[in-house]
Amino acid sequence: MRHAWRLATLGAALTLVLGAVSAQAKEGHWSTVAAEVVAGIDKGEKLAKDGHSDKAKDAVVNAYFDVFEELKMEKAVRLHISLTRTTEIEQLFEDLEEAAGTPGSAKVHPLAEELRRILRHDAGQLDRDKIAADGVSKE
Repeated sequence: MRHAWRLATLGAALTLVLGAVSAQAKEGHWSTVAAEVVAGIDKGEKLAKDGHSDKAKDAVVNAYFDVFEELKMEKAVRLHISLTRTTEIEQLFEDLEEAAGTPGSAKVHPLAEELRRILRHDAGQLDRDKIAADGVSKE
């Protein structure tokens, strides 16, 4: 009986893991990266709304450097979409960081929304174009 229970539990866990992997594969690498960047933007926006300007700025900076750049999305956008788009994204991050650091700024939400829109759009384009995770080559 114990053995059957363990197998059932293991089977359920394996189903969950494979389902998550399958969902990520369907979503595409760059859409997954964009979702991580957006999560950092969301965190920064919430912290700014709650009056935690320093933490909000840190969250925005981390979303840019620790996710967007570190996971090579900046490089992929620059090489496969355009340098102009990369510059636009960088400016939006900079503006969002500044707004998030200004208590009560009404600019935080519109900037965060614009960044989310662009990141999701560009991630979809990179996924459709089958750009590899290195940001350089095609799959």
